Amino acid sequence: MSDPGGPLDILNFIEGYETFAVIGHEEPDGDCLASQLVLAGLLRRLGKAATCYSPGPFLRSEIQDLKHEFSGERLDKPEAVIVVDCSTPQRIGRYATEIAQLPTAVIDHHSAGTPFGEVRYIDS
Repeated sequence: MSDPGGPLDILNFIEGYETFAVIGHEEPDGDCLASQLVLAGLLRRLGKAATCYSPGPFLRSEIQDLKHEFSGERLDKPEAVIVVDCSTPQRIGRYATEIAQLPTAVIDHHSAGTPFGEVRYIDS
């Protein structure tokens, strides 16, 4: 997968918008949810609005306590989207069609997949 960006490109992307949807993959695991929560916290500290979304389902017992931190509903009109821990848009389930017309950045650690988003930072 080619990498058309890096950390500075992600920071520039963040500077360009005020409201974000932070989306992770279907059947989330701990690294996905933690990545979303930490990123949303950072965005808020930068004065941005951020909501975490998960397509679920929350099947793993170790993440049950985190379920209340994530919206499963339709996106609430964010200006931009940051997708974490996803190597293909299909992994975000129903949100893939919702983000199709929104500026999207991807932060991931998987080196294989289908490139998507205007800005990507992939560090395997």
